[in-house]
Amino acid sequence: ILSFNTSAVAPSWVLGSGFYGSSSSGTACASGAETKVAFTTQAYDINGDYAAADSKWTPPKGYYIIHSMISIPTPAGLSSYSKSAMVALYKNGSKVYEGDQEMFRYNSTATVSTDITVTVYSSGSDYWEIHLYQNTGSTITNDAGNTDRFWGARLPIGDST
Repeated sequence: ILSFNTSAVAPSWVLGSGFYGSSSSGTACASGAETKVAFTTQAYDINGDYAAADSKWTPPKGYYIIHSMISIPTPAGLSSYSKSAMVALYKNGSKVYEGDQEMFRYNSTATVSTDITVTVYSSGSDYWEIHLYQNTGSTITNDAGNTDRFWGARLPIGDST
């Protein structure tokens, strides 16, 4: 990000915040409840703001884009079309955005993916997490690896001071 300082002769580059976390092993998600998803494999963390062990991102003050996608296998023998999964973005422990609601396939073992992409303002002390809701009637575990991801990046807009 190019930053201008009124006391400086020339603009300077400021290192922004950004990270990419993926799921090293799936998280068991109970039916009918929102479960925090673990993204403990860290591909990069530009500013050291992502706590992989807690799957929590606390970026400096500014505007950010945040994205997550979670893939879940359909439980065997699912006998209803009304079962779904939905990813949610939490800020400071409370849900602030819901992603796409994806329906599980009836009598199938297909994988379903749900995602969310939002632009947010973060105060510098705000922290962000991803949760998953599903209502299949049984506990299911999301996929592991890069198919399940949580990332964020600073946007070069607004006041960051």
